[in-house]
Amino acid sequence: MVPMNPFSFATLARTCVGVSTALRRSPRWLIAAIAGLVVAAELLHQRAGQSAIAPDEGSAVVVVLGYPTLRSGRPHPIQRWRVRLGVRTMRATGASHIIFSGGSPRNAHTEAETMARLAVAADVPDAAIIVETESVSTWQNVAYCEPLTRGFDHVILASDPLHAKRAHRYWIEQHPDDRERIYVSDARLPFEGAWSSVPTAAVEIIRSIRKRLGGG
Repeated sequence: MVPMNPFSFATLARTCVGVSTALRRSPRWLIAAIAGLVVAAELLHQRAGQSAIAPDEGSAVVVVLGYPTLRSGRPHPIQRWRVRLGVRTMRATGASHIIFSGGSPRNAHTEAETMARLAVAADVPDAAIIVETESVSTWQNVAYCEPLTRGFDHVILASDPLHAKRAHRYWIEQHPDDRERIYVSDARLPFEGAWSSVPTAAVEIIRSIRKRLGGG
């Protein structure tokens, strides 16, 4: 790492102080900036969703993408939200089954099993729940769930929409012939999960830029 010289450090410090002072003097600008970010993220998430299938258009399964369980074993708020979205999608589309995907990449608690328990608590029958407990990334969510969906006409991906859209892209990359049967759930309510919409949108935008620049 190249050490920062005193001049550049002082310049950076003065800049930070100046920004901080400006925000204290004009809190309305800060509020407006935050509101703008939330609205922009909301528009991106809304654009990512697709129209879900009608119940009479064949058999369907919902795939809920994983998120790490808390170290305590309690469900993470994002897991709770994804389960609500998945169950809502299942009921809205008439899907007969729901798959929860995710292993235990960060601790001893399996993502899929944590989410499955939440689904049972939401009155989803045990017989309708499938768990995939080996994947540790979105790419693997797709790779390991695809064999579990082969008996269904349609697959609906449920997560925050930009994340689900990325999983949709991965699915088509891995299984080009599935293009016509893969959907992104549009069951998210306006501004639902707004507390996480900006960071999740930022993550997906950074990933997209890196991909365009050839960085993965």
